[in-house]
Amino acid sequence: MRVLVPLLAVAILVSSCAGGNVAGDVDPSHTTARAPQESQSANPTAARVTTAASVTTAASEEQAVAEPATERKPTEVRADAASTEGSPVAVDFVILKEEKVPGIKRTLDIGLKERITEEQLEDLARQLKAADSTPYERTFIGYYLPGMEVGSGGWATTHFDPELEVVIFGLTVDEATALAPEGEAVSGREIVGRWLDDTALVGRRITIFREGGATFVEYAYSDGSSGVYELLESMSEKGPRFEMPDAVAGDYFILNEDGDLEYWDAEGYFATARAIND
Repeated sequence: MRVLVPLLAVAILVSSCAGGNVAGDVDPSHTTARAPQESQSANPTAARVTTAASVTTAASEEQAVAEPATERKPTEVRADAASTEGSPVAVDFVILKEEKVPGIKRTLDIGLKERITEEQLEDLARQLKAADSTPYERTFIGYYLPGMEVGSGGWATTHFDPELEVVIFGLTVDEATALAPEGEAVSGREIVGRWLDDTALVGRRITIFREGGATFVEYAYSDGSSGVYELLESMSEKGPRFEMPDAVAGDYFILNEDGDLEYWDAEGYFATARAIND
């Protein structure tokens, strides 16, 4: 069963993660989530959202002695998961961290190379659960895409609590495909870049462009809605910087040397949107 998360809804994300690196080297955490959101003043950069990421456990678990967390050296693993046509498809992933409370729960944090379908998530979840023959009351699995900062919300979860529930917080495969850049260029518009933002509850395509001597950002969402806002552009030590003229929380974008779009605010860096290669 998949639970769809409403676009821009306010939600508390239950995360099964611990740590604080970036996926690809990811080390999951479940403390503070900071998700880019548009304010009522149409601020296109990101506002920090603190969430309580906790899971209610049985009273007996409080008395159980947890095994030390197993820190795994990131190693590429492949599993066969069903495609939409029903034939097996290899899914590349890394087991980043594993924690166990004997007989109570097992927690896994997984780094994915790319987004996969709901059916592939379900198949992968069952394979990961079956890989440990020890019985647990619950198994919690969180997934991160490349560039995601752990602790700012994962892309998806597959929790056995005790029945399997698949939740995709970011863009699905179909939604990301629908947001692919349109082939026809707009006359007089100089494209700085395009990026996919997989932040939980926000999923969108970001386009920054110059036109008529000004710089703008365009947001396009999977439901077909969109918006265009003017930006102030400057150069910083980190690279080109873009921000709203009326940014209230010191939010801004930095275009890094890899072509990805970083989210920053007064407290520092907290997320990255991956570049779309045309």
